[in-house]
Amino acid sequence: MKLLALSVIAASTFSFLNFGDQDIPQNEVPSVVLNAFTQAHPNAAQVEWEKQHDMFEAEFEKDSIDYTVQLNAAGEVLQTKHDVTETELPQQIRKMIAESYAKYKIDDVELVEKKGTLYYQIELDGTLQDKQLVLDANGKEQKTVSYWD
Repeated sequence: MKLLALSVIAASTFSFLNFGDQDIPQNEVPSVVLNAFTQAHPNAAQVEWEKQHDMFEAEFEKDSIDYTVQLNAAGEVLQTKHDVTETELPQQIRKMIAESYAKYKIDDVELVEKKGTLYYQIELDGTLQDKQLVLDANGKEQKTVSYWD
């Protein structure tokens, strides 16, 4: 009986710690958020919404590229990211990765715009451990900028 009770508590705790991410239908997105999103991305297709506390996140496609945008409850765009190919990385970044992370393979690359500044998010696959980097266009690691999953 104690094991069952502990299992229920653990499951409840885990679901609570799901960081509040919740898929929501578009009709539950506040109009100010939806209007700001539509204005910023008028050609978005296959839009899916999530709510995390008082933030809204839309995942969508535009021109066959995956995008994600995060907006606050007032409709302000906080950050946007989209997939880019390894070949689209600036030469300085490719050089830095080749020199500093030679044992890793580039797995995923995204271009993030946050507060008017562009960053490259790069996920590197390693033999024993993967790495997530946030770099500026010159290849300098930005440790004060969080990797956005």
